[in-house]
Amino acid sequence: MSTIDCVKATPRPVWLDFEAIDARCAELGATNDAERAHLLRTTPSSLSRWRRGVMDITLTRAAELAEAIGLTLHDIVAVSPRPSPPPRLPRGVRDNLED
Repeated sequence: MSTIDCVKATPRPVWLDFEAIDARCAELGATNDAERAHLLRTTPSSLSRWRRGVMDITLTRAAELAEAIGLTLHDIVAVSPRPSPPPRLPRGVRDNLED
């Protein structure tokens, strides 16, 4: 009779490649977060949290996202985290900086 050893793995965060995800969603006609979330079968708030890195995603859930838009897990998982984009400034402040 064979035995199975239990291996304890240290969990590592999963980072998504949003450039690849956004590009594929655009190919499918989704141009805003609500449309992208619908294609990915999730909510806009979850999509935002994953994008900003404030909520972890499991490999299983990432695979579901990939399948929803016709990609593979390999296509959408990033090797390392990307820096978060700078926060958007309010319209009035932004206008003053552009002058």
